[in-house]
Amino acid sequence: MENLLRKLANRARLETMPDLDVVDIVMSRISAQPVSAVGPYDKPFVWIASLSTAAAIAIGTFAIYAYFAWSNPLSEMSETIAWVL
Repeated sequence: MENLLRKLANRARLETMPDLDVVDIVMSRISAQPVSAVGPYDKPFVWIASLSTAAAIAIGTFAIYAYFAWSNPLSEMSETIAWVL
């Protein structure tokens, strides 16, 4: 296996470079294409993602409010017991 890799490396070193430089052509074609953030097929997914995000924010807000509402009486009871003692 090692001999094969050495032979391939030596053969690659002996190859000549191509006469045509395609870097400028390829870069001009890549940079000339407009970049679209949202394609025509992505719009339904964007709507689903935005509705999911809105629902998650609403549920998260309610969960935090419920946590504070349900955990607060426990701390009030412990403070009352500590005050009595």
